[in-house]
Amino acid sequence: PMECTSTCRGFQRHLRRALRHAFAMNEITPAGESGKSVGMTRPFSYTRTARKLLLHTGKAMWIFGTTMIVLAVPLIIEMDREQQLMEIENQQMGVLSGGPVGGAPAASSS
Repeated sequence: PMECTSTCRGFQRHLRRALRHAFAMNEITPAGESGKSVGMTRPFSYTRTARKLLLHTGKAMWIFGTTMIVLAVPLIIEMDREQQLMEIENQQMGVLSGGPVGGAPAASSS
């Protein structure tokens, strides 16, 4: 087997210290040391569930909102500009031809 250098031993020392800290903070519970029987779960908490739901809903709304700002709003603005240009062109064609374009035929007076 390879011999461990001082860097390797330092890494192992830090890893052991981090694992001891994690066990002490109950972030990781070794198998058989939890004090709970296997299959036991945390009791249902309405506040925890509501908080998680609110957090995920907020994230979804942020994604939806930024997507609308980036994609939909410029599209709506461009469609409005196109509509205005079409109206201006129709007015100009009406002035040049002497009557409304695409409108009803002028009533004859007989």
